This record gives sequence, C-alpha cells and structure tokens, in this order.
Amino acid sequence: MTRHTYTPIGGPAERTTPKWCKQRARQGLFCFGTVAAVLFVLAYWPGAPLQHGPGLSALALSRKDSPSTTAAVELESGKLTPKQADKQQQPVPKASAAKEAKQAAATNEAPAGASAAKAQAAKPSAPGAPAAAKPATAAGDKAASSSKDGSSGGSGSPPSDKALLELFVMSLCPDADFCEHYFDKLLDKLHPIVHVKTEYIQHASGGAVTCPHGDSECTGNKYQLCVGRHTPPEHNRDWFLKFLVCTWDGGDSPSSKAGVKACLDKVGVLGAPRQAMEACMDGPEGAALMAASAGVTASRGMQRSCTVAIAGKKRCIRDGGRWYDCPGGDKEEDFVRSLCDAYRAKTGKDSPLCPAKPTKA
Repeated sequence: MTRHTYTPIGGPAERTTPKWCKQRARQGLFCFGTVAAVLFVLAYWPGAPLQHGPGLSALALSRKDSPSTTAAVELESGKLTPKQADKQQQPVPKASAAKEAKQAAATNEAPAGASAAKAQAAKPSAPGAPAAAKPATAAGDKAASSSKDGSSGGSGSPPSDKALLELFVMSLCPDADFCEHYFDKLLDKLHPIVHVKTEYIQHASGGAVTCPHGDSECTGNKYQLCVGRHTPPEHNRDWFLKFLVCTWDGGDSPSSKAGVKACLDKVGVLGAPRQAMEACMDGPEGAALMAASAGVTASRGMQRSCTVAIAGKKRCIRDGGRWYDCPGGDKEEDFVRSLCDAYRAKTGKDSPLCPAKPTKA
C-alpha cells in the first residue's frame, strides 16, 4: 500500500517566506518609485532646476571649437556612430596647436606693438629721470642731423670765421666748474674770434642716457644743451658761457629748473630764443640732444671732465684738480696761442686780438 504525503498549498509550514523579507522588498520598491518620481518632477515640471541647465546643443553653440562637444551632439542626434564619435573626440596634435598659437601671436603682434609705443610716447618723463629714446619729432630729427658731422647741435653751430673751443664736461663735475670759469676769463679779449661749445660725457644704452653723477646730472646736461642749442652765435659768450658760469655761482644746482631760469634772466636771454630753450627743456628735443651728445663723446673717445679740444683736436685735460696730457702747454698764454693758431688756420689771416707772432731772427 503506497503512502501519500500531502503538502499544504503554499509549501510546508517550515518553508514559508519570512515576514521581514517581505517588508524589505516593499520598502525597496517604494524607495525606487519615490526617486523616479522626484527625478521626473525635476526634469519635466515647468520651472524645475534641471530645465535651466545647458543641453548638449547649447554646449555645442557655446564651444564650437570643441571636438568632444560637437561629437556628443552628433552622436545624440544619430549622425555619428559611437566609433566615429570616439575618433572625432581625439585631441588636436600638439604641432597643429602650436602652429595656430604662432599664427595668432603674429596677427596680434603689430597692433600690440603699436599700442605699447603709443602708450610709451604719451607717458611723461619725470624730472631728473634718464632720458628715453628720442621720439620721431621735428626737433629730434633736427638734433639727430646735427650729430652726423660730429656735433650734437649744442651751443649753436660755430661760425666759419671763429676758432672752435670745445669743452667735454659733466654738468655736476667740479673740474667743469673750473674750466668754464677759466675760459670765461681767458676769452675776455679773444671771444670775438672764438666760439665755445660743450659736449657732455654720459652713456647711452638701450634708448636711455645715464650720467656718472646720477639723474640730476643728466637733467643739468639737458638744460645746458638746450640753452646752447638755441643761443644765437653772436651771443655765444655773453649768453651761453656766462650762463654756464652763473649756474655755478647762483647758489642753485645746475640741475635746478628755478636756478636755470634765474641765470637766463641774469644774462638777459629774452624773446624767441628763451621760449625755444624752455620748450627744449620740457620737450623731446632735450632728450634728443642728450643722446646726440653722448654719441659725440663716445665716437671721439672723450672720457674725462673737463677735456679741452681746439679746432677739433684734443688739447688738454683738467681732471682731479690738475692739468695733464697737454702737449701745447697748460698755461694761459699756451691756450691763447693755440686758439690764435686755430683762428689763423681757419680764416687765413691774423687777428689784432692775438699776440704778435714772433719773427725769425
């Protein structure tokens, strides 16, 4: 007789699903539904936050040069396969990027350079600052053209009927003080046949001029060059040389603008020459004259203040309170003789202001 075992519907009593497992399943399903509902609301409800974020199309418009963005848009629209999109998203080779950067720099180089030059030209120079490279102005061109024949244009142009006496100095150097006083006295009688010029020992580099005694000396050099440049030849001694002496005796530094104006008043500089001098001091012409004078001293190898040259040749040096390197002598009568010889060689005649030339026995 076969024995039958009956299993209750729902399985044996010992195998029924635990109550806690059923509860967890219901809780998981509830959480999933809640999250899905929240995401739906955020994505599609009017005014929801996710509606304000940029889509792929917007990103493509804002970054047209991005291969990855463009590929993503085309992939989304079905224009590209995933394999083609991956290939298009590969970065641009470095050589191409470098070439594009070089082309962009070349395109912007000229405008940027022009803007920088314009800003530099518009920037005013501080008093006493090293002179910047001279601008392309009529005054600067005039000063530059004067330097082609070995002069800076300072102290005017020497007349053809006068001997040339050049003093290579620094405006704050004590030996320059001595030289200018010394030759002012020596020319009491000879000034009708002698023209005095000054050049300034300074260094020009990179479009700027620097001076051994600092920026204030550069300022003094510029002032004196401007006064000399616009002094008429007939006033060479009574305006220019007397002005140089005054800058030492007036109590102010040669670099003092107030002292310079006081000395111009004292020696009687008026009218158009005075206006031209002051315009030169405040404008680009002064810097151009400084650069030209620095070129003259460098080309002629003048390094000591005060170096005396007569008729374009080095004659003597006054440095450290003493004369040296003076082949023609360093006494007053020696300089008078040299100046008279230069006048005679230039004009072909003797001057009654010069001592009689000794006759041969």
